[in-house]
Amino acid sequence: MHGIVTACDFLSGNNARSNFQRSKIHDIVIDFNFVTCLRKIIAILELLDIAIVHFQNDSIPVTEIYRCMKMIDFKEKIEEMECLEDERLYLLQFLESRLELIYGKAIGIAYFLDP
Repeated sequence: MHGIVTACDFLSGNNARSNFQRSKIHDIVIDFNFVTCLRKIIAILELLDIAIVHFQNDSIPVTEIYRCMKMIDFKEKIEEMECLEDERLYLLQFLESRLELIYGKAIGIAYFLDP
């Protein structure tokens, strides 16, 4: 990627908007922390991939989604990730908010309809 964005013709697009977008991409890729950020993104995507594999089928009940997300123990996996404490806290808070959203009314309705 570094070779692509540092090529002579990468920043010369067809119009100003294209040049602006290419310039932003260029700045991101040549940043000193790019590889570190990329590793963090891959770790987050690996967590999502674990969950997606369980929910490939369209007929998975909501209660199963919640149970599976609790079973996978994302908190432990987030704690093991190499990231700053602020980033870790953000991911843990985001996970909690998503679990609360799933557990809320959706789980109640699911139990009501299919005890």
